[in-house]
Amino acid sequence: MSPADLLAAARTAGLDVRTDGGRLVIRGPQSAGGIAQALLDRKADVLAELARDPGPGHWLGASRTLRRPVPVDGQYPHICGARVTGAVSGRPLRLQPRDCAACQEGRPE
Repeated sequence: MSPADLLAAARTAGLDVRTDGGRLVIRGPQSAGGIAQALLDRKADVLAELARDPGPGHWLGASRTLRRPVPVDGQYPHICGARVTGAVSGRPLRLQPRDCAACQEGRPE
């Protein structure tokens, strides 16, 4: 499997693959451990591929809330009802539909 194919399979499996200096950083579900190991086995090739094509970005708010990478090339997920810790207050809170970008799509301003 080519490095590009490995990265595509990793993203499909929910893995977030990126570089940090010369390190290959892989985060995601443990069920995708086989793909993660294949990426590590071909680290040099994968790092070179990532330098050519970093792949899609991630929705930061949704990724943090759902505790998994949410690529920007997909539909923004509903996060309403999720429990998060307030960044400023440090208190737990439940997100409401008004806090959810997916709920706001198509609504008049």
